[in-house]
Amino acid sequence: MAGGGWEVERLGGGSGPGRAFGGREVSGVEVLVHRCGPGAAAECPARPGRLGVFLAAEGAGELRVGAEGEAFRTAEAAVLVPPSDYAAVRLRADGEGHFLVLELSLELDAEDAAELAEQTGRAAIFRRHSECPKYQQSFKSAQTVSRFLLPPGRKDAPRLCMGSVETLGPDEVGRHKHPMLDQMFLGLPGCDGEVWADGESTALRGLDLMHIPLGSTHCASVGEGKKLSYIWIDRYIDRELCQKWFARDHEEGDGAEDELPAVDFPSAHRVVVAPSKSELGERAAEFVTACVRAEVAHKGTARVIVATGASQFEFLAALVAVEDMPWDRVTFFHLDEYCGLDDQHPASFRRYLRERLFSQLKPQPAAVHLVDPDDIHRYSALLAEGPVDLACIGVGENGHIAFNDPPVADFDDPELVKVVELDEACRMQQVGEGWFPSLAETPSHAVTLTVPAIMRARVISCVVPDARKAEAVRGMLCGDISTACPASVLRRHRRAVLWLDEGSVSAVPSSDSLRLPGRESGGGGADK
Repeated sequence: MAGGGWEVERLGGGSGPGRAFGGREVSGVEVLVHRCGPGAAAECPARPGRLGVFLAAEGAGELRVGAEGEAFRTAEAAVLVPPSDYAAVRLRADGEGHFLVLELSLELDAEDAAELAEQTGRAAIFRRHSECPKYQQSFKSAQTVSRFLLPPGRKDAPRLCMGSVETLGPDEVGRHKHPMLDQMFLGLPGCDGEVWADGESTALRGLDLMHIPLGSTHCASVGEGKKLSYIWIDRYIDRELCQKWFARDHEEGDGAEDELPAVDFPSAHRVVVAPSKSELGERAAEFVTACVRAEVAHKGTARVIVATGASQFEFLAALVAVEDMPWDRVTFFHLDEYCGLDDQHPASFRRYLRERLFSQLKPQPAAVHLVDPDDIHRYSALLAEGPVDLACIGVGENGHIAFNDPPVADFDDPELVKVVELDEACRMQQVGEGWFPSLAETPSHAVTLTVPAIMRARVISCVVPDARKAEAVRGMLCGDISTACPASVLRRHRRAVLWLDEGSVSAVPSSDSLRLPGRESGGGGADK
């Protein structure tokens, strides 16, 4: 049953043109439905103040711009963006079947019109679905195939982006939200999945056009042996926030060619249990340095995030001991810093990293960007300048990653960096590790990278030793994926590796739980 805010239009069957959702627009997008019977044709004239984008949904036929323009033929899902000065698009079905095409009529504001004016004279854009480039997202499994029909950031179709999702069950597209854009799903032929939004669900079948409730936290799932196959259609509401969303969580490629071929992941299930903290640190450092070398060999540079805290001592000691590293090609960031703490204070993470890592690297790094609690916008801008290749992180006793404690963690945070209030469990951990003499002297606020900022890293290496972290590890691997244990989100990352010792793994009830799903569906326990 569809919940509040859902709109579902069943497009299968019927004849002639129509308007989806009773003619109501979705953030300035009116959906016109064109059905051409065998051999029949339809003309779609341009409309003042609007641009039509045409999405072939079912059947075989041709789309032609104008009476004499080039004819584009397709027998699969495809998108056509006509030139901004087009007069009409003509549709024609092949002789033996019908042809279903959606016209997405975009209302243009002044900025949209200015963007289109820059495109005067360009040719029509036509893409068949199977020819579109692939991309990846952190909340999709490795078996999911996603493609961009209209990639983000283009000006040919202002504030419109389109892509697809294809997978076989059992599988899911993880929970996410994006209040900065409005979204529709079009089920492709054969789709038989379920879409959830804020706890309510509705079926998504072939040729269902669904408007996702704006601002909802939503996901999609498909059962054993069934197919989930749909095209998503996004219309930006906030241009700037949409740019951040796509930059942080849409990685081009299919994961096959950029899987760091020079690096062997330590285990198919990506959980490693070492007999001691020192060996844990050495094995994690070996993996991290292999990743850095591979990135530098591939593209000449690497961007790396590092963590702090007592749990990282052995790892960092092993890391600086590795010789012949191209550190001069590496730009470093770090996860967090206390507010109101001088960078010379013994508990300052900036001081920690200067003393334990950066001052000891030979050669010196290409750049080191340290968190300035008084200027987080600059730090966020530096992070957003490019992709993050590797994040070296830990997990707190309360399950936090960076300073994303359970009360403030947000898996869908629109920001990369923010100021948070630390919960008492987190502050007591800092006292227990000896960084502060008492809870009263422990800072109450800190600057942290958000969960999405960490999850956008191409590879995550998570080092978690010590029995005091055992309950957090159990929640991370065995509990629900939720902000009650923020580290549980790593189970959605396709290239995360978790490094444990005998103490931190002690509360995990079964070796079957020692895995991070995502790279494959095979079984097996942890690598000992």
